[in-house]
Amino acid sequence: MSLTNTILTQLTTKTVSFFVGNVKGLENLKFNGPRIIIANHSSYMDHFVILYLLKKQNPNQAIYFLTKKEAFEKPFSRWWHLSLNSISVDRRKNAMSSMMVLKDKLITEKAVVVI
Repeated sequence: MSLTNTILTQLTTKTVSFFVGNVKGLENLKFNGPRIIIANHSSYMDHFVILYLLKKQNPNQAIYFLTKKEAFEKPFSRWWHLSLNSISVDRRKNAMSSMMVLKDKLITEKAVVVI
């Protein structure tokens, strides 16, 4: 994990914890090993809350987000997404290359992939 990723992850999770507070029932979910989480993306806070919950349960596990290609077009947004392990996917083309990257992360790093 890069230093930038570590700093942004800690900043994000601490900010979200301030607003979310205590989460009950998290212990009922199994958070070991590789897994894919599919969120309904009902708000822009989804990524931040999911990152917070996953890091709260297992702080050392790598987390990757599948992110639309358009989010990488502006410099700050590109930096932000790359720093938080986002993987670009072009929704208008064949997304197989992005899926292969995600598969590699799941297998080699036993990471969490959020779609």
